[in-house]
Amino acid sequence: MRLPLFPVIFAAAFLASASGTEGALAAGAFTAFDDTGFAFVHAILLSGHGDVKRDWTVVVRDGLIIEVGPSAAVRLAPGTKIVDATGDSLVPGLVGMHEHLYAELGDNVSTSPTMLVSAPRLYLAAGVTTARTTGSLETYSELELKKRIDAGAEPGPTLDVTGPYLSGPAEPLITQYASLRSPEDATQTVDFWTDRGVTSFKAFLALTRAELGATIQEAHRRGVLVTGHLCSVTMGEAADIGIDQLEHGIVQSSDFVTDKQPDVCPAFRALFESYSALQESDPRIEALISRLVAHHVAVTSTLAVLERDFGLAPPLDAGELALLDSTAREGYDRHAARPRMPAARASHIMDVEMSFERRFVAAGGLLTAGADSGVGTLPGFADERTLELLAKAGFSPREVVTIATLNGAKAMRRADRIGSIETGKDADLVLLHGDVSADVASFRHVAVVVKRGVAYDPQKLLASVQGMYGRE
Repeated sequence: MRLPLFPVIFAAAFLASASGTEGALAAGAFTAFDDTGFAFVHAILLSGHGDVKRDWTVVVRDGLIIEVGPSAAVRLAPGTKIVDATGDSLVPGLVGMHEHLYAELGDNVSTSPTMLVSAPRLYLAAGVTTARTTGSLETYSELELKKRIDAGAEPGPTLDVTGPYLSGPAEPLITQYASLRSPEDATQTVDFWTDRGVTSFKAFLALTRAELGATIQEAHRRGVLVTGHLCSVTMGEAADIGIDQLEHGIVQSSDFVTDKQPDVCPAFRALFESYSALQESDPRIEALISRLVAHHVAVTSTLAVLERDFGLAPPLDAGELALLDSTAREGYDRHAARPRMPAARASHIMDVEMSFERRFVAAGGLLTAGADSGVGTLPGFADERTLELLAKAGFSPREVVTIATLNGAKAMRRADRIGSIETGKDADLVLLHGDVSADVASFRHVAVVVKRGVAYDPQKLLASVQGMYGRE
């Protein structure tokens, strides 16, 4: 007897869920331990506020940080599980401000599948406890995934789901975007997606100033935020209009293109030539920084993806390659074999961006960090690489921790709950082997990740997605 098609599909989906994702997610499947009350003792503590304290203890109970202090002064309740953190560092959970759940498998972003299983686990394994999905290709899927993570049915960061990319009819890169033709379109699109749970929006390449203005006005009225990877609109124009944040920095912007036309995205070659020719001493950079700071516009550092795009990134190591499925591996190999720009030019562009980020912070700007994962930049691993590159750019390890944690929380307007290690805040913590205050490479050695009081084992998370990234 042949079953009708729909029941067959339903049964297959149910069995896949029960045997694969959902069945493997019984309580404790990915945890380091199951206690709801525990203490990290004798840790090197970097709270997120730029300080370093040695031999400190942090006590967690029922999802909250209930005490923080010198180990000699903290009295633990009987039965509290003790985690000896001697010689190790305890930092706030990372707040990833430019994360994607889709996996780029080649040059066509529009064909990228969304990784509802592997990407959240990879982020969490790296210590990312809060992630803004800065541009989504499958927004409904991300919203449903957020519900499952929040309910404890899936492991992953707390998600701030960004709506579909907001662009115009001339959008040059992707097809899964909201094509806005007027300010009215922008207002209606913001209302539609905020009604469904979206909490931020990303303005993209072909959006006009009028559409961006309407997006920002309605988003702010609805209590959500707007960031942008822009082209038709410059960073300076967006700051004047009232945008909350800008992605990537100046070497992805159109501010320095000669004879740029209003509301028109220049050819990509013209963009590349503009930031390739830019010098650190260019007075226009200082003027832009002043403009951004005056308007309180945050900037997201995504140095790892810039390093990749400019041909400077080291190859993926054996552990990273083992995470890829065959299609993702083929895409990575093709990408790695592409001709690269001259190393001197690539290094110059990176130096200009790093200089901008240092000067932006020195001027009082709010710098955050994110991965912008893609071909050759894996979720989580790219977050860690961005932090290493921030240190290479001249930020101290203490500053790097603040950029990756508290600054992101401030940009998301959630610093009252996350981003620093303080009594009463959500227990989002990362235990790192080694002294991260001396060497940010300790971010590569995650021992335990605590998200809302649940202690996850990063090795269990990584083991569960071997050969999976690129498929699910």
